[in-house]
Amino acid sequence: MEIEDKWILKSDAVDWKKLESQAEKTKKLEQGYLKDNIRNALHVDGGNLVCAGIDIALDSSVSRALKDFIDGQGLTQGEARYRKTSHAKGDTYVMTIKGKGTLGRYEAEFPISAEVAQHLQSPEICSGKVEKTRYMVPDNGGYLEIDRYHAPRFSFASIEREFSDEAETAAYRLPDDWLKAGAVKATERSEFKNKNLAIHPAIAENAAQQILLHTSVATKHAPAAVKRDNGR
Repeated sequence: MEIEDKWILKSDAVDWKKLESQAEKTKKLEQGYLKDNIRNALHVDGGNLVCAGIDIALDSSVSRALKDFIDGQGLTQGEARYRKTSHAKGDTYVMTIKGKGTLGRYEAEFPISAEVAQHLQSPEICSGKVEKTRYMVPDNGGYLEIDRYHAPRFSFASIEREFSDEAETAAYRLPDDWLKAGAVKATERSEFKNKNLAIHPAIAENAAQQILLHTSVATKHAPAAVKRDNGR
């Protein structure tokens, strides 16, 4: 189960150079989303995920849980993607399957090869992709994940924070520096799901401009690592 909150803010409200020096980790991400008909046809057979004409080997625990999820809830309102992560040690590839929902939803993630990722990028399979840089800033035992988008290019950036349960989410407050920079909670706004950023970028950009219309960018912010109680 993935439990995650999301905020957006104007990209030019962030001091990106300073943020890069303060982030504990920085990585380049490319995420491509499978077309609905490809996603809906995913199924587990003999411990493998059958996807767009290829078999992807799964660990037994992942295989059982994913089969139960697909046979039960299904994928018609979920999403399936590949992710390429580029960092100093090289590139890694994973496939992620998510159920429906906003704050909390089912998630399965497992490694794939570069060849499988390349196969999933073909226009017959992939409906769109997003490329971004992610800055991982320590925050009271977790991380703020600040994303700067490169393709599609947006006027906004996003902040994500994962939690262990919904009670932890309810008690959390985003650090004041980010709130002063104009960050607005967008967890329940489907326009800002990464899938929709990849497939419907114009809708996301228009929604962000309306939401952030009155926020100030007089001061650029790049908060340092935050260690605080947050009421927990």
